[in-house]
Amino acid sequence: MRHLLGSIVLLQNENAQGEKKKEYIERSMCYMFEHVHSSLTLEELAQHVHLSKPHFIHLFKQITGYAPIDYYMRLKIQQACQYLDLTEQSVKEVSRSVGIHDPYYFSRVFRKFMGRSPSEYRKIKKG
Repeated sequence: MRHLLGSIVLLQNENAQGEKKKEYIERSMCYMFEHVHSSLTLEELAQHVHLSKPHFIHLFKQITGYAPIDYYMRLKIQQACQYLDLTEQSVKEVSRSVGIHDPYYFSRVFRKFMGRSPSEYRKIKKG
């Protein structure tokens, strides 16, 4: 009986720890979304959720399957796609709107994630 009760308590602790880990990651994802128009560092993200940088990176990748900066860049590219679809902003303006101040770097990153340049993406008919 003691063994069974001990196992239940252990499982509850693991469940609580798992929920806490998810909460850290959800908070960091919200923070990334709120700051998609600027630049964040891993140090800032880890500090925001009060974790060490290595521990934060490990947890984030464990829960999401992505490295934190990779996820942050995906958010930026997703936002850039919306700007390209819904505005007449130039690629340079879109780049700045998502916090990437070098339009050439922006184009390289965009192509990496989307498989085409921002200009090519804009020309594709949507819907």
